[in-house]
Amino acid sequence: KQEQASHSSSQDEQTRAALTALEKAVARAEELDSELAKVKMLSTEAIGERDESVKNAQDVDMQLRALQTQMGHAKEAQAGTERTLAQTKEELGALLASGAALKADLE
Repeated sequence: KQEQASHSSSQDEQTRAALTALEKAVARAEELDSELAKVKMLSTEAIGERDESVKNAQDVDMQLRALQTQMGHAKEAQAGTERTLAQTKEELGALLASGAALKADLE
């Protein structure tokens, strides 16, 4: 009987040790679950920030393309103005030459 009691006591100790180990494992699993929830939240925030950065980059790219188009139009307008100015200078030169010839004729 004493051997059975000793064996039973040993089994009780093993059961208590197993229960303690199980409780520790459950507590650790809960900690890991909490940490995982934090990581998921941070990951979601990071994805949101990345998406916002991508959108901002796309907006900047669109604005840059619009500016490039405007610069192209401005260069075309400048070239047209330069052609008009050159033509006006030629016409003014011809007018001055004509005026000088007329003045010479009158003298």
